[in-house]
Amino acid sequence: MPPRFLADEMLAKLVRFMRVMGLPVRHLEGKSDSSILAIAKIGNFTLLTSDEELALRCKKRKIPSLYLPQESVERQLSLIIRSFGIRLPKFSSGTLCPACGGKLLKVRKAHLIGKIYPAVLERRRLFWRCGKCRHIYWSGTHYIRLRKAYNKVLKLSS
Repeated sequence: MPPRFLADEMLAKLVRFMRVMGLPVRHLEGKSDSSILAIAKIGNFTLLTSDEELALRCKKRKIPSLYLPQESVERQLSLIIRSFGIRLPKFSSGTLCPACGGKLLKVRKAHLIGKIYPAVLERRRLFWRCGKCRHIYWSGTHYIRLRKAYNKVLKLSS
């Protein structure tokens, strides 16, 4: 089982990407380094950070962490996968909400009338709604880009 991940503010794009790939991660925004360290320690999280100084502070306090250089999110995620021996779940758009990390649930078109643009309802077949924040997602061109990114992560991780 992978560790419980906590990501600092600088990794917002990676957090969304991890969630889409089915990996739960808590994202902290607007918190001081001291607060981040306390939350990581108390919550038994592994901190993901691109802040070298924060990574060193974790090491001194014996808080599990992984320093992620400022690279593409695919490279960052492949480093996480290799470092912790994680197996990515099978690719699916309906995993975790990129915004909040809530579970995405399939939803029928009929339930979305008046909630999204009619043109989107006409052109798309698959829809999901976050059970937590209620955001609506559908498979579009972003789905193809995500699948390519997923395959790139698998290649970089092997």
